[in-house]
Amino acid sequence: MILAFGLLHFPRKLSVLDQLNSKKVFYKVPHIRDYDGLQVAIVGAGDSALDAALMVQERNGQVDLLSRSEPIGKAQMLQHIQNSGGIVHTKTKISAAKFSGDQIALTLNDGSILNCDLVIVQIGFLAAEETFDRLDV
Repeated sequence: MILAFGLLHFPRKLSVLDQLNSKKVFYKVPHIRDYDGLQVAIVGAGDSALDAALMVQERNGQVDLLSRSEPIGKAQMLQHIQNSGGIVHTKTKISAAKFSGDQIALTLNDGSILNCDLVIVQIGFLAAEETFDRLDV
């Protein structure tokens, strides 16, 4: 038996960001051709988050990578992000979020405020368990 979860999953959400109900919060990397001058917060520290950070940087965006632990993605990718000017925040969680003009102001667990134009959340997926329950799998 092969169980492939490909189409039957949902991104993990962050309620602190969902309450903004904003088109500036993404749970997958948006198809934006140019991030020129945009400040982008990437939440997560696995390979998907690092991929998103590199893509933003390659399209001229500035990156803050927010990780609740030490990054678990490929060390070489993390080093490239940092060498390209990306800032990595470890042991960091978002405790509050609100709009500040055209930007999103993220209050971090250390009390600091990070202003950004976009937030990309890459913290994994949840399986669509109800589908498997319905199929009695």
